[in-house]
Amino acid sequence: MPLSFAAATGTTLTREKTAELYISIFVNADASGASALNEAHRAYHGEDELNVDAVPTLNETAAQAYAIYLLKAVPPARQEDMKAPFEKFSKAVFDDLQRTQCRATGSSQALNEYVKGSLVASVDYECSVVDVSKRLAALKEKYGKTPEEAMTSPALVTEMAEAFADETATRPFRGKIRLHSRAGSECWLTSSPDEARSDVLGALLEPVDGILH
Repeated sequence: MPLSFAAATGTTLTREKTAELYISIFVNADASGASALNEAHRAYHGEDELNVDAVPTLNETAAQAYAIYLLKAVPPARQEDMKAPFEKFSKAVFDDLQRTQCRATGSSQALNEYVKGSLVASVDYECSVVDVSKRLAALKEKYGKTPEEAMTSPALVTEMAEAFADETATRPFRGKIRLHSRAGSECWLTSSPDEARSDVLGALLEPVDGILH
């Protein structure tokens, strides 16, 4: 199913509202945002392009995949010990992603030099992400492990999971979403619907760099 959705519901949605709907789907796993974009697409193109039923489990599925990814980096002899800690850590991270609140703050547009009659736009947004920087720095000092050693420390990974679960969203993050219009159409779309998801997740995981990565 193509990952590109129209952005109008009866009356055309603004660039900012379109971006916020994409964020609600791919960051917050909000099915109502997907329904709104499907309705918009039908208004202009007569069909749905997004499976609304799949949206609520986006982060759950991603958490499972991330835990598997981490586990594959562990020597086989230690994988059984690390399975539960990695699952707990991954769940905490993606639970935080789903709770992250973002809003569009402005946008700009220009002619699309590649498609006649089409526009391109950039929408700025800001979020508050969970701030685990101090907790993770303290854990790194407490355990004093290299990333390779940390990957096989159940206690460290479990405490990291608890940090993500406990801390509040106080760290600001700013990003952009790129949109475009179809030639002769007033609705906005994106070729990278999970762009914000990737960027916000990267912001969440930034304090992990140097510990597990």
